[in-house]
Amino acid sequence: MANYGNIKLAAKLLLFFTFLLLISAAESRQPAAKCGGVTCQKFYAARSGDNCAGVAAKNHMSEDLFKALNPGVNCYNIFVYQWLCVKGIPV
Repeated sequence: MANYGNIKLAAKLLLFFTFLLLISAAESRQPAAKCGGVTCQKFYAARSGDNCAGVAAKNHMSEDLFKALNPGVNCYNIFVYQWLCVKGIPV
């Protein structure tokens, strides 16, 4: 009977540490303030159907500035919750 109690305790500890790991992984997904030579002051999490022109318009900026703040972003294939810089200083 004691072995069953130890197994139950081990399973609970495993679940607890798995939960902690998931929380720390989720927190590590926060964007960096400086990335690729761009200093970003405000981020936007993309929504379904977003593209460069639309996100730029929503944030009262030109599409050229948006592209300078987000080098390498595929304007026609932005994925949901992709972090995009919408205010900052391009290099």
